[in-house]
Amino acid sequence: EKFAEGEEKNEDSLIDIAGHTSEYALSKLVSEANLRQEYLRGDFMPVTILRFAIIYGIRSANFGSLEGVASDAKKNDTVTFSGSRRSGRCYTHLQDTVRGIRAAFGRKDFQIINLAGDKLITLEDIVHGVEKMCNKKVVIAEKNPSDVVARNISNKKAKELLGWEPQIGLEEGLKTIEPYI
Repeated sequence: EKFAEGEEKNEDSLIDIAGHTSEYALSKLVSEANLRQEYLRGDFMPVTILRFAIIYGIRSANFGSLEGVASDAKKNDTVTFSGSRRSGRCYTHLQDTVRGIRAAFGRKDFQIINLAGDKLITLEDIVHGVEKMCNKKVVIAEKNPSDVVARNISNKKAKELLGWEPQIGLEEGLKTIEPYI
């Protein structure tokens, strides 16, 4: 889905089912609806559904988007994006995600909660973070600069209900993955 760069989506935001072409994404949405219905019938266990933003962290292969961009920026003097450098996500470090999962244990109600970073991190932010970390300059090329895809996910509910908030920012997170990228 393409959202306006500043538009924040929360757990109650409408999800365009027609816009999801992945069977995996559709299965998650259908499962959420089924669990909500069972809970509302009154004879069902408590349910906490955690919606994870894109998780990044230490891994030596099968990089996610943040690790892939960081690796490209570390190894090359030019990074090329098919869309806009302003595209971004509310990336969450693996350690923060694990803390969020732990914080969700023991709830006695039905909740859908986003575990997401505090702010939208753009592809350009990742490249600049690598530049700073590696003390180098990287040129960013964009094939389609007007194609901004930004998923700005609210984590306010996680903060309120779980007492959780991300602790690892981009700069610190990049340092944890630097040896692997």
